[in-house]
Amino acid sequence: MSTRPVRWSRPLAIGVIALLVALIAFELSVVVPKVLNLQGALGVDFHQYQDHARRWLTGGGFYLPGQLSGPYTVYGLLPPLYPPPFLLLIIPFVYLPEILWWALPLGFLAAVVIRWRPTPWAWALIAALVAWPRTYEIVLFGNPSMWIAAFAAAGTLAGWPYVLVLLKPSLAPLALIGVRRRSWWIALAVAVLVSVPFGPMWVDYAKALLNADQGWTYSLRDVPIVLIPIVAHLGRRRTPERSGAAGPNGSATPT
Repeated sequence: MSTRPVRWSRPLAIGVIALLVALIAFELSVVVPKVLNLQGALGVDFHQYQDHARRWLTGGGFYLPGQLSGPYTVYGLLPPLYPPPFLLLIIPFVYLPEILWWALPLGFLAAVVIRWRPTPWAWALIAALVAWPRTYEIVLFGNPSMWIAAFAAAGTLAGWPYVLVLLKPSLAPLALIGVRRRSWWIALAVAVLVSVPFGPMWVDYAKALLNADQGWTYSLRDVPIVLIPIVAHLGRRRTPERSGAAGPNGSATPT
């Protein structure tokens, strides 16, 4: 009698996954054509950051004059809202093939999720996070939150890459997941040292945030895509411990 919940758990989870996959398919059939029909919408976030990086490389400012002169509307100006070290991520993609901006983070994210071998219920939750409408927007628009999700995925493997989530400060609480590891603190110290040469740009960044009409909560809708690898890690299949047994790579399974 005690096994009844276990007996029904897997079929129920599979049923939930099937429903969510159907929802995802329906949403894709609506969202993707809509974006493709809007001129310039595909990759719009990526392209705007390419433009900001090119301007900085040619001697202009990374942040727009309209961000620094007074209050402004974010969705009207399409300004950069990331801290100065974000340039270290975007500048290579001024020269690299654009497809890599999507292929690298999404491919790595998928590989890490599969590597953790989530349980059926974890897959159901992952499917729900994928079904979140903003997740499609992030991918279709080429929003940098794809990379934040990839950094979180790396964090589930090594701990210290969670520091890179700080590239989107509004998601900073998720960066603290790795705080108990010494490597995380070393990575944070390195990140601080890397940030120092940007000097006065930090003042401009502070002005850009204070003048914006969006508060720090504007990125909360991006949380679901970043949670995908974290859910996969927390919901991974756990092999019963055996005396002298080793993990799949000859070592203990990472935690």
